[in-house]
Amino acid sequence: MSGRRLVWRVALAAALWLLPQAADAQTADSLLAQARERDQSVRLRMVELMRVANTEGYSDAVVDSLVALSAEMERVDAENIVLVTRLFREGCERQFGEEEWGAVWLIVDHAPLEAQRRFLPFMKRAARQGALSPDRVATLCDRIALNSGRAQRYGTQSYEVTQEGRPVIYVWPVRNVRRLEVRRRAVGLSDMAAYVELLGETSGAEVVWDPRLTVWGLRQIEEAATPIIY
Repeated sequence: MSGRRLVWRVALAAALWLLPQAADAQTADSLLAQARERDQSVRLRMVELMRVANTEGYSDAVVDSLVALSAEMERVDAENIVLVTRLFREGCERQFGEEEWGAVWLIVDHAPLEAQRRFLPFMKRAARQGALSPDRVATLCDRIALNSGRAQRYGTQSYEVTQEGRPVIYVWPVRNVRRLEVRRRAVGLSDMAAYVELLGETSGAEVVWDPRLTVWGLRQIEEAATPIIY
């Protein structure tokens, strides 16, 4: 383990005790609102920077900014999942409303695989109770599938590679493609055509949606591609 990672883990452990005690719903609401703001702030900047990189190229300045922003995102995500873990440990989730569950979902969706799996049952229960929309649970299930190297069910996740010097975004492989649009409608997602169009507009990169693509096939494409190093 590198020294930087060891120091960071020690800092996270200390943060568990330095966080304010979530003694009431109002305190938890405030903490989650702040965490959500941190999450969205760093990601909106990353989306814009990636759009610039995809359309104008990876200059030295852009690469330096990507490195710095990636480190900041990692720090924010780690701090936020520590907060969520603390709130659940204290039983605060019993008082959460739609806004609080939305913030928790956002944080868990950006957490490591282990945390995603651990909190997924809570997300499903919140959806059954009407506190969380089904499309968010579907997105988290797809994220877990991608992080586990398995095909997704709802087509919400994508994967970027570099081909012939340009970024190309592939929709992560989907299992049982024939029923995909039915599954998407059932949880409130738009059709795949609309999703692919929006992804292309947001990223500034070419987006490929190949229903026949398998995880193995995408890995072969990745191995043949030129990696983006930053």
